Amino acid sequence: MSSTYPISRDAEPAPQEKTLPGAWFRFASNCILGVRLALLLPVRRSQLFPSVDGAVAQFAFGLVVILVLDFIAVEPPHQFNVLYFGQFVAIYAILVVACHMAAKIHGTPAFFLPLTCAVLACTNALVLIGHDFVAITGLDDQTISRAADGIPLKIAATIWLLATSARILHLVGRHRSPRAALARLVLFAAPAAALLAFYPGKVWYQPVTQQPTEWVDVERTYSWQPWLVSKAVSALANERPGVTDLYFAGFAGWAAEDVFMNEAQAARDLFDTRFDTRDRSILLTNNRKTAETTPLASVTNLQWALSRIARKMNTDEDILFLFVTSHGSPSVVATYFPHLRLNQLYAPTLRELLDDAGIKWRVIVISACYSGSFIPLLQDENTMVITAAAADRASFGCGHDGAFTYFGDAFIGHALQDEFSFESAYRKAAQAISTRELAERRVQSLPRIHVGAEIAKKLEDFEKRVIAQEASAR
Repeated sequence: MSSTYPISRDAEPAPQEKTLPGAWFRFASNCILGVRLALLLPVRRSQLFPSVDGAVAQFAFGLVVILVLDFIAVEPPHQFNVLYFGQFVAIYAILVVACHMAAKIHGTPAFFLPLTCAVLACTNALVLIGHDFVAITGLDDQTISRAADGIPLKIAATIWLLATSARILHLVGRHRSPRAALARLVLFAAPAAALLAFYPGKVWYQPVTQQPTEWVDVERTYSWQPWLVSKAVSALANERPGVTDLYFAGFAGWAAEDVFMNEAQAARDLFDTRFDTRDRSILLTNNRKTAETTPLASVTNLQWALSRIARKMNTDEDILFLFVTSHGSPSVVATYFPHLRLNQLYAPTLRELLDDAGIKWRVIVISACYSGSFIPLLQDENTMVITAAAADRASFGCGHDGAFTYFGDAFIGHALQDEFSFESAYRKAAQAISTRELAERRVQSLPRIHVGAEIAKKLEDFEKRVIAQEASAR
């Protein structure tokens, strides 16, 4: 007779409980996964810790990163741009919705959290890597600019994000089916739509410091404009038959900071002494110091000035050098004078004014933020356009008492002091600006140039004349 003995539960091996890593470890692991996805490095599914709090943490972390990076990139005082911050929030929200749709289309709702955590972590890594890339790496910006010429920043960012999106969906679920393919398409399309529709500017910006100005007699100031323009234009010398004359027009659009007036005046002085524009130069300036002696830098005055300069010059032979300096935004040069309501100078308007005046040969220099946006509307075979910044970049150096902006200092204050070629001066100035901005760890302004084939030939003849003129004067 055998007997059985009950097996003690204490004798059984205790099952190994899996301990979930701490919240900070999970967050850090997700961040590292995002960096590896962004850099197209190998990743493992075990590195991803999906959860609701993890997705919320990545969402919030991304917005904090954007706030901090933009804050560092802008000099104090800082002002918060609610609109641009809202656009960043919209981009992240679109990505979350896309993850939900992709998981639903895939037929696996459980994919939603892994997808969301991976996509947001990767997006945050892309922001960290791509934000101010030139300043962070210290690479020569002109080299990068030439290598990527013609590729808009947001298109390049979209392509990069699409590539990483493919890897994310492959990491979370490797099924091959029409539904999986459609889920991939949704995850591809969402980042593209977000970046193309809502690609924002800086969350922080430096507000323009407007110096106190004296009261201006608005009625008298406006009523004097026709007389001031007529007086300035009547003082211009007529063209010389058989000589390619250069006519200079300066436009200083922002009255609250003297730097624009100073820069335009310095440009005029340089051209009068070095480029033979004495008695063939005119200034339009918004500044309290010149309100009673110099025509305003307004769209109407520019129209009058250009049309009357065209009557003085031989439009088939002579060249206009138009120097515009002010604050700017995409396709707009700002015109501002306290107490006066001035129309802004838009790129299509500037093209129309030049065309209506009938001035064929043009060199247009625009020293303003986002001035590269003017090039597509101004360029042709008879025109050279030089801008202080790319279409999506700010330029630097504005201020109340400064003599020059960064661009004005490099181009007017230095390069053109030695060069007679405007194109060569631009190359020198662009390199000097790049070096200065890199040293100061600023976002690169990326000055731009367009040189039409016909104006290039025309300027070669003009350069030979002024070079010979300077040599004979020695």
